[in-house]
Amino acid sequence: MKLVICGGTGYVATELIRQGLALPQISNLVVLSRRPITMPDSPNAAKLKQVLIDKYDEYSEDVKKEISGANGCIWTVAITPSKASRYDFEVVRNICHTSTMAFLNAFMDTKPTSKFRFLYMSGLGVERDQTKRPRIYADYMLMRGQTETDVEAFAKEHSEIMETQIVNPPLITSTATLPRAAFYGLLKGLSFVFWGLQWITVQEISAGMLSQVVNGFEKEVLGPEDLERIGRDALSKGKE
Repeated sequence: MKLVICGGTGYVATELIRQGLALPQISNLVVLSRRPITMPDSPNAAKLKQVLIDKYDEYSEDVKKEISGANGCIWTVAITPSKASRYDFEVVRNICHTSTMAFLNAFMDTKPTSKFRFLYMSGLGVERDQTKRPRIYADYMLMRGQTETDVEAFAKEHSEIMETQIVNPPLITSTATLPRAAFYGLLKGLSFVFWGLQWITVQEISAGMLSQVVNGFEKEVLGPEDLERIGRDALSKGKE
């Protein structure tokens, strides 16, 4: 399988690359990023190809050649809601919406002939109904909801080639060490009971998304519980 990861220097993308290189089902891993990534220490590093781009909303013919023939893509490019206020909203829209659709159009320009799975990493709490106004980050949540709608509409328009899945993860953290993992597990339980907060580890969500794009989409939209279940199952199988 040839897999494209968009947004290669991000927190989640870094883990996707690490885990993706270890999967025998992935023969080619193409990473699009605006900055050089830290090359992972992996015996399978030879199947990684980094492609530097200036902007995520423009794709040259050279870049199109690199993504041509891909069987799947995990899109992680975004500005998070907590950071969105630092930028003009049109900049945020360009990164989160315009760039997503630009990539899809660029990929279709390559005239794919085999099925292509596109996994769009969205966020928890986005609102698709444009007549409703969320209580927090309203413009942002509506814009991300519109992006989800547009991605699904694009997939239906190209249903002979494209399948899509939207993932809505909660807060993403890490369990890099055993003590931290134990603390994380305790805090996760308490935070859900007392504040309704939901967390997932970067290892779990990465394993879950890779499992879906490699093995096939379970359904069109995955929420926090789905991602945790699928991710833990994938991690467990990886240890066997």
